Amino acid sequence: MKTSISLSKYLFSLSSIILIVVFYWIFSTIQNDAWFYPSWSEICGGIGKIITSGEKMSYFGYSFLRILFTILLSFISAVIVAFFYVMFEASFHFFKPLILIMKTAPMAILSVYLFIIVGSKIAPFIITYLFITPVFVEGLINAIKNIPIEIINELRITPCPMYKKFIKVYFPLIFPYVAMTFFQTIGLSIKVMMMGEYICQTPKSIGKYIYLLKTEYNCTMLLSILIIVVVFVAIIEGVISILSKRYFTK
Repeated sequence: MKTSISLSKYLFSLSSIILIVVFYWIFSTIQNDAWFYPSWSEICGGIGKIITSGEKMSYFGYSFLRILFTILLSFISAVIVAFFYVMFEASFHFFKPLILIMKTAPMAILSVYLFIIVGSKIAPFIITYLFITPVFVEGLINAIKNIPIEIINELRITPCPMYKKFIKVYFPLIFPYVAMTFFQTIGLSIKVMMMGEYICQTPKSIGKYIYLLKTEYNCTMLLSILIIVVVFVAIIEGVISILSKRYFTK
């Protein structure tokens, strides 16, 4: 039964990919414009050019290092906020206005403003941090709120430093929510970072490379980058999912 369910999941996933390919074929046939709708062989050729070019792959390397650093910084910030919430629940009201501003600030305006203030190299870090930190914070806070009240009451009367309770009890209990939040954040952080790099013209970045391709209307290479990024994110999420199930799921 379990094997049948697992097989069905893979079949549904495969069918969605086939549907995208079919839609692309339909639109390319209707439009009949090879410049804006390159063939799959041309796209595969574009992917090959990117992954065999040390310079192009270095753009991906720099961008993903920026993303990794920002995700870690965001996660640490969220853990600190969650710790204060556990110690003193009302403290979260201090962070609420900041989170609201971070969630609702228009990215275009924020990107341009930060580009003017801190420059093209630092701005994408700040932009991505401001957009993904609320996701982490809300994920952790909601997870803590879902902990059974019996456990929380027991922890309150347990004679132990709060940081130990947080590390040894709270965090293991909310880990499935943390893993789910990571899944959501990876894709979002990549989108935000690349858009920030695109707007700020960050040197040695995917965003800057996309901007150059846009000025040339090079749809083949743009679609090639899209596919590479999607596959890369899918691999990362798959690895995290497998590790989570193997080491953190009872």
